[in-house]
Amino acid sequence: MLRFDRLRRWEDSDDVLQQAMLRLQTALEDVQPTTPREFFGLAGLQIGRTLWDLACHYFGPEGM
Repeated sequence: MLRFDRLRRWEDSDDVLQQAMLRLQTALEDVQPTTPREFFGLAGLQIGRTLWDLACHYFGPEGM
């Protein structure tokens, strides 16, 4: 997995958590996990997507 240490300069872990929780809430409207493993898998997926989007925002072609 990619390392996202460079994001700490602009984003705190609280901000990443909040964005991931909002994504998870939206995802739970469409998907109903039946086991804790599926829930935590979905949560991990949303955290990864949040980190990826932030990395693209700051370091992508249109980034800083």
